[in-house]
Amino acid sequence: MIKSTAIGAIFSVLALVASAQASSVDISTFVNSDIKGYTNGFMYPDPGPQVIGGVTFNLVAFGAGTGSILLDTVTSVNIPTSGAAGDNTVYVLINSAFGVAGTDIGGLTLNGSAGSITYEFIEGTNVRDHFQGFFVNSAPGNAATQTYGDGSVRLDMDKIVFSGIGDLQSIDFFGNGQGVGGEPFVTGITTGISAVPEPSTWAMMILGFAGIGFMAYRRKSRPALMAA
Repeated sequence: MIKSTAIGAIFSVLALVASAQASSVDISTFVNSDIKGYTNGFMYPDPGPQVIGGVTFNLVAFGAGTGSILLDTVTSVNIPTSGAAGDNTVYVLINSAFGVAGTDIGGLTLNGSAGSITYEFIEGTNVRDHFQGFFVNSAPGNAATQTYGDGSVRLDMDKIVFSGIGDLQSIDFFGNGQGVGGEPFVTGITTGISAVPEPSTWAMMILGFAGIGFMAYRRKSRPALMAA
């Protein structure tokens, strides 16, 4: 009984994780800058899929390099999110050029069929300079980070879980014109459904692992038969 319960609990959690499907948002129309031209940017990857924090992003081309939406002179863009119906999570690759701790450099407004919410980017909190150098190098609010080359350049992921706005229809990416205070840039956006196991599921999974461990111990403790 314990064995079957354990296996069932484990597969329940795996099913929940598998159900957290995600899809890349097409930002190719809006990219206006090549991250390979940034400080040490030659270390950045070429266009194509990148998995960061377990989430797949589709990096797009800009000229001969890898594109980003940099808000230095452009103040905002409206990005459609077709195919995001039912999603409740936005994953965004967000960094800045420059950055001074505590500066509100911009954000994302998530526009749904029943309302909108805004997520702000604050230097030193959930966004930082892309380059490990003179400007802000810490952002504990990032959900995941991928470094490249000698580790001096990075792409950081923020995870935004939302509710109460209906189906996600578009995302406004805006900057606050802070200059050296921080110029935000986005290199990828993916939307999905965050599957969070219920407490009872976690309890069953813990019980299951305990049961499997006990059974393994029992098997190991049995005396071996001696050959005649």
